[in-house]
Amino acid sequence: MGYMRPFPVTRFLELVRNFQEAVSNPEFSSTDPLREEDIKAIEDGCVDLIKEAEECGLPSTADQFVRIAKVARDGSTSSQINQLGAEMINRLQDECRRHLVMVIEKDYAKYFSNAQFFDADDPAVNKVSMQFSTANEDIAEAGKCLACGRATACVMHLNRVMEVGLKALAAAGGVGPQNNWGKYLSEIEQELQRRMKASGARTADEQFYAEAHAMFDSVRRAWRNPTMHVAKTYTEERAEEILIAVRSFMRHLATKLHD
Repeated sequence: MGYMRPFPVTRFLELVRNFQEAVSNPEFSSTDPLREEDIKAIEDGCVDLIKEAEECGLPSTADQFVRIAKVARDGSTSSQINQLGAEMINRLQDECRRHLVMVIEKDYAKYFSNAQFFDADDPAVNKVSMQFSTANEDIAEAGKCLACGRATACVMHLNRVMEVGLKALAAAGGVGPQNNWGKYLSEIEQELQRRMKASGARTADEQFYAEAHAMFDSVRRAWRNPTMHVAKTYTEERAEEILIAVRSFMRHLATKLHD
């Protein structure tokens, strides 16, 4: 994911709200020493918050939570913890100002959070992620690109996914490695024609190969060639249509083939 990472906005809003409530609560401004149960609650809460702050790239905020836990453990008053909490909010605000937080539309969030979204829900069906493991990275990247509004990049990753399926189809049909999609498809078509002439009819497997060949050829003409042209771009809606089509096709290939 590079420098992009999920930012738990809801969790930090709750954090700010809780500390703001503490600041305005007269009971939390006492100069009496903290009770043991209060110390434990503060320490336990800081452990989770330190981890969340570090994962979100907020080191100064994380350091302040470390300080709060230490001060509570060493013996302090509610008033002291309150002051440290106010400083934590200042640090959080300053660090958030240095980050650009992007919002993923809820309809596309599933593509970002689930790297195996090509797999069918039915446990009895072969999983694309298992049958075509070499395509897993491009499948995940296609989903992330679509979720992040990079529709053309999404389609380019989907072309790489389709290429994994194309090579598997060629290998199953007895066709060796080729230099490009057109050559693969030409060789597969010739092999299918040769088999049909030899037997007089297509077997169920050969019919499967023929249907897959036709789909690949359509993809090459409609999607791959235009995508590789610098002037071609895609909308999110069109990219999602292509993604769904490629997903359905890879699921179909997974019923008989693997990489």
